[in-house]
Amino acid sequence: MGRLHPVKQVDMLLRAWALLKPAGWRFMIAGCGDPTYEQHLHDLAQQLSVTDSVQFVGLVQGSDKANLLASSQLFLQPSLQENFGLAVAEAMAHGLPVLTTQAMPWEEVVAARCGWSVPAHLHAIQAALAEALALPSEELLAMGTRARELAASYSWKKSTQQLIDIYHHVLN
Repeated sequence: MGRLHPVKQVDMLLRAWALLKPAGWRFMIAGCGDPTYEQHLHDLAQQLSVTDSVQFVGLVQGSDKANLLASSQLFLQPSLQENFGLAVAEAMAHGLPVLTTQAMPWEEVVAARCGWSVPAHLHAIQAALAEALALPSEELLAMGTRARELAASYSWKKSTQQLIDIYHHVLN
């Protein structure tokens, strides 16, 4: 969900998906980017023979984005770099467990038991994805609840209060 760019490693996700070919799951790719790169992703999905379980939904916003998140069970963003990863926080706020890489600042999802933070290479992402897809839906829901709790610590209200507390500490 977001900008489709090589740094997001959507091509790696497609390769991991093709290696796993998980029955009963659908991989939705939401976002847009350079048309040449988007075409590369479509071509790769076809080459990997995963077009039956992969859907490119394009840019989603507003209620369409909320509906997509509400209908999902897991959020994947294996970026090579992110300064925060707003889409990850947004997915967690919607109660989704997340799979990210150690190149993103989301190591705390492991401690909070609401996701995976793995090295940014194919085998690590494939292994974490296989583990996630093998979990019973009840466990994914429980992880989603913990994800929502973690995301709440990044709310504007919480961030504002933390900033006020810092100012009070400095002034005293």
